[in-house]
Amino acid sequence: MKKGIRILAIAVVMAAIATGVLRAELYTVGLNKTYFTSDIMIGNVVVSVLFPESNGALDPSSENWSEERKAQVLSAIMNGAGWWAQQNPKAHLSFTFVSNTVPTKYEPITRPYYNESLWIPDVLLSMGFAGNRFTATRDYVNSLRTQYKADWGFVIYVIDSANDVNGKFADGYFAYAYLGGPFMVVTYDNGGYGISNMNVVAAHEMGHVFQALDEYAGASSPYDYSSGYFPTINGNHAWSPIANDPNSIMRGGIRWGLDTWAKQMVGWRDSNKNGREDILDMTPAADLTQGPDSLEEGEVGFSGLAKVKVVPRQNNPNGFGFTLDTISKVQYSFDNEEWTDAVPLDGTFNTGEETFLISFPGSEMSLADVSAQSIHVKAVTFYEKDITDIADAGGGGGGDLASAHPFPNPFKPNSNLGHSGISFSGLTPNAKIQIFTPAGEPVFETQADAAGAVNPWD
Repeated sequence: MKKGIRILAIAVVMAAIATGVLRAELYTVGLNKTYFTSDIMIGNVVVSVLFPESNGALDPSSENWSEERKAQVLSAIMNGAGWWAQQNPKAHLSFTFVSNTVPTKYEPITRPYYNESLWIPDVLLSMGFAGNRFTATRDYVNSLRTQYKADWGFVIYVIDSANDVNGKFADGYFAYAYLGGPFMVVTYDNGGYGISNMNVVAAHEMGHVFQALDEYAGASSPYDYSSGYFPTINGNHAWSPIANDPNSIMRGGIRWGLDTWAKQMVGWRDSNKNGREDILDMTPAADLTQGPDSLEEGEVGFSGLAKVKVVPRQNNPNGFGFTLDTISKVQYSFDNEEWTDAVPLDGTFNTGEETFLISFPGSEMSLADVSAQSIHVKAVTFYEKDITDIADAGGGGGGDLASAHPFPNPFKPNSNLGHSGISFSGLTPNAKIQIFTPAGEPVFETQADAAGAVNPWD
């Protein structure tokens, strides 16, 4: 594996296509995130568009990329990615594109598609990545994920076919992708689709990269097959008795719809209908321990661990899975008094698992004084899923607020939806509600009654 990218052609980095450019970091439990390069279509995605250019060293060179045609391809692919980003604002989906033209001794379009096992390693080796087509591509993708701080990534190999008789490989293939990545392959002409429909072809294949199955009649994935982070049957397959969306993009052809099964295959599931994707809707947890080693002499306090929980991948019995959420803040309160920020032991709250410190000078408060009180801890995640009273080091009890949620979400006061305030349900008795600005400034506070009734905020 290489340690630095050796670019053999001018690299072009385009601005991100996004509905929301939030940034967290992929947090894994029990899984190797370098293997799962495009598992959930949520978060930040880096896409490398590679244009293999035959140099005649082995196969006769019959195709030559022009800058104009490469620009056509990039524009169409970005359009297809932008379509995905528009389908679900809750996914906070964004794409960053990197483009390179890379030499190869093969002329891919003159060979059968499965000769990708020859020309893909040849292309990537010239960029410094050794291995077979999957391991080398995955290594390259992971280097891009690190470089561009992306959650996911994949490669699009675009094969020049301008001079080819039918725009297809020698065995008739012209566009395909592997479920879950790490790459997809398309030709310039896309068989009979042509460059003018590259956007829909690319968007269809991107669905596969993020686990969605084909739904057309001749597909090798019938309706009882399942795929995705949340195992989902191929319910919209053309022969499925429950299919309901003939215009879904996964049906093939020129279609721009998206069925509910395909959405869930790519990881879009909001089980409790609260406006958050399940992957980003897990309640954080925290524990406190007395007397951390990091306390200065004479100080009194606690250290703790806050972490984001994950939804297990494909019903993994060990609870292994991913989340893109991270801990962004931890606060503590004595006996329901004002909240104070805890200190991250590594200097910043920015990962899925964070240690923190709550300390008091010994001259201000003794250990007995601290222990005699009810200390409540609140962890807030990057995507603003929070829960109060997740830990209690003193005499008071917190309660389970895992079912609490605000609605309507999203709140649109200037729309025609009649939104005039936000309500909070699922509260425990006497739960405290506090509203903060993104900068952490308090703007509202109230408390639920003894029955935990719904509370409004105008």
